[in-house]
Amino acid sequence: MVAGAPVLPAYRRPPGQLVATGIQHLRRPSAGKPRRPQQDLSRKQRGSNNRKKAVVKVAEAHAKVADSRRD
Repeated sequence: MVAGAPVLPAYRRPPGQLVATGIQHLRRPSAGKPRRPQQDLSRKQRGSNNRKKAVVKVAEAHAKVADSRRD
């Protein structure tokens, strides 16, 4: 990012463009990482072993996003 250059709103920003979120960090805009595991979970039958595995994947995805936001 060039100093003094305008920052485009998210809907006009090219995909993958980095956004300055502070002096030390450059991050990509959120890509909705937990979205896919959540969709997979929604298709599983309640009480099944595959649903239990999917719940773990959703929890891991949410934890990963939460950890990256804390850093």
